[in-house]
Amino acid sequence: MFSVVDREIMSTCMLDFNIPAAIDGVGFIGVLIERLLDFEGVGTEMSDISLGCDSDPLSIPSYLDSDGFDMSFEYNGEHVICSMEAGARFIEEWCYRNVVVERQSTLKACNKLVSLYDGMSSLTRSEISGECLLAIFLSLDACGNSKILQLLDCLVKGGGMGVGVAGVYVKEGEVFGCDRGMVFEFMGERITCSVLVGASYIRNWCKNNIHSVGGASDKVAIITACDKLVELCDGSYRAGRVL
Repeated sequence: MFSVVDREIMSTCMLDFNIPAAIDGVGFIGVLIERLLDFEGVGTEMSDISLGCDSDPLSIPSYLDSDGFDMSFEYNGEHVICSMEAGARFIEEWCYRNVVVERQSTLKACNKLVSLYDGMSSLTRSEISGECLLAIFLSLDACGNSKILQLLDCLVKGGGMGVGVAGVYVKEGEVFGCDRGMVFEFMGERITCSVLVGASYIRNWCKNNIHSVGGASDKVAIITACDKLVELCDGSYRAGRVL
């Protein structure tokens, strides 16, 4: 998929993040991956790894689609654009070959990054999940508030909610290798993912699509609820259990 030149740029970019570990034993690669798991780009003086879905628009370079799920590796003014899925797999491959400091924890984080970005890419390509969340967000309760907060509360409790032609649920046996998965349904179609991927997708969608509700505090409440859901799902992932 990547040309020789592409790989040289990407490898040099990754090496720039790994140099501090070689000098003083501080593993900055781990910081890089943790930031990427939170969908945040990272930069040094010479290198940048950026995401088109970064919640901070100012962090997205002009050559990346701000509505897409691509990522870029940049070193000294040269850059390579790829899907987040392909980028995560490259990072995993590079770390396997080059990381020595904090190796086991880094490789474990890489595996998590690949799983997350693979799942996110699948959700994005299907369009079902985005249309589903939009339909729920536009649905109002008796007080005129978006039902997205109700959905998040139901998911935290291990359930789900349907609104007309859309719904999001946590169900047993929906993902191979997991006890439970998250299901997005819209107009009779559905797509399934792990609970961590689903929670991360919902948080990222809300950050990038909810610009104003009843007031600024409403968006804060929604993002806070999203963070709580992701934290719960992530804790389940780390402990080897599910919601």
